[in-house]
Amino acid sequence: MTLSPALCASLLKPPKNHEKGFHAKFNALFEKATGKYTNFVSGMVRKLMLVGVVYVALIGATGYLATSLPTGFVPTEDKKAFFVDVQLPNGSSINRTKEVMTQMVDELNQMDGVTNVISASGYSIISGAVSSNAGLMVVILSHWDERQDPSLVESPNRPTSQRCAIAI
Repeated sequence: MTLSPALCASLLKPPKNHEKGFHAKFNALFEKATGKYTNFVSGMVRKLMLVGVVYVALIGATGYLATSLPTGFVPTEDKKAFFVDVQLPNGSSINRTKEVMTQMVDELNQMDGVTNVISASGYSIISGAVSSNAGLMVVILSHWDERQDPSLVESPNRPTSQRCAIAI
């Protein structure tokens, strides 16, 4: 990029020295903050070993807290139902999808804690598309009072429904 001499002169001229007004107050405050920051950093450089130890301690504390605290702030919420998206290989007919869905519904209905299973062949909730090789199931769980065993809450039932689908 080439600058004309006039543009160079306007860019390289010395800045105005503000004696009063907003710019003067801002410059004074900025210079004061710059001086404090410079003094702080030069002090920390002189105490490099202490800064290094504090840094390593903070990294260690962060690692400890990341592994010991729960991963979410909100506990998992059991909504008494969950969705299952069924995807057969491409080219599968709607009749094959219905057969697989019927087998899955039968197996899911036999599980403890499951009240009902609603199924719809030909629709994928994930892709939102109508397809002969897709299916959607809504697994409705029994009331919370009837599912006191921790293995009957919503989250542990999901892997069971996945194993059911893989077995079919």
